[in-house]
Amino acid sequence: MIAAATPVPSYITDSIAEGFFFECSCGEQYNSVAAAASCRKCRSYCVFGWCTHVTDLRNGEVVWGEKPSQEEYDAAYAQESADMLAEDIREEYWADLDEKEAVQVEEEEWEVYETKAEEAGY
Repeated sequence: MIAAATPVPSYITDSIAEGFFFECSCGEQYNSVAAAASCRKCRSYCVFGWCTHVTDLRNGEVVWGEKPSQEEYDAAYAQESADMLAEDIREEYWADLDEKEAVQVEEEEWEVYETKAEEAGY
């Protein structure tokens, strides 16, 4: 059996053919620089929290903004990791505190019931 390789068109080539020439910093493709520069997805998917640059897919040039350096990316990733760790620690602290508080409330309620039982003669 002879296996024939069929060319698979690239996603970027298809996007360009459909008129989506501009890519924002999170990788979303748009048909205008203004739309790419105001990308809302960058808030969630870009480590900086906003769109930093727009690239023309036809030639690879940055047409809006400035592409961050590798050092800036590394610093942003480090800050994001530190923020996530701090949030995890904060959540764990509050969960422990809530658990201790629940035990304390339960003990206080038990004391009230014991007092009422003793007053009733049980």
